[in-house]
Amino acid sequence: MRMNLDEYIDDLRPTLAGYFILKNLFPKHSIITVPYPPAELTEEELQALRSQLDESIPRNTMMIDLWDWDLHFEKELSDDWYYDAVFGHQSSVNALAEQLAEYFLEKVEEYGIDYDQYGDPQAFRALVMNEATQFIVNWRKNIQTKTAQP
Repeated sequence: MRMNLDEYIDDLRPTLAGYFILKNLFPKHSIITVPYPPAELTEEELQALRSQLDESIPRNTMMIDLWDWDLHFEKELSDDWYYDAVFGHQSSVNALAEQLAEYFLEKVEEYGIDYDQYGDPQAFRALVMNEATQFIVNWRKNIQTKTAQP
């Protein structure tokens, strides 16, 4: 029997309460680790998982412009980045966004993609960072929304 997200959370409520108590008592020591599926899944299962997660990638974003150049950050950045981006803690968003923004900026430079970025390089960098941050936030939301559906 398949569970929806709320049923799964209800099933784990005692475990989550334990993490919550530990986090409150020992904020620097108690954290739920990010799931790293490659350690447990076959290659076929891993492909199926990534395919499902990739379906939730936000499409209306500057980050997806790279796909027009056949540049796929979701494949080229490390597996650690990928699984942290989709399953990580809220506190990881900025560091992940910085990595995505750096990748984006490197590829824009490498491929000569024109965003009129030389007029105000600092403003362009800030725009890319904001886009990268929002991308990760929206990707996580999309996954949670899709997962919550029966």
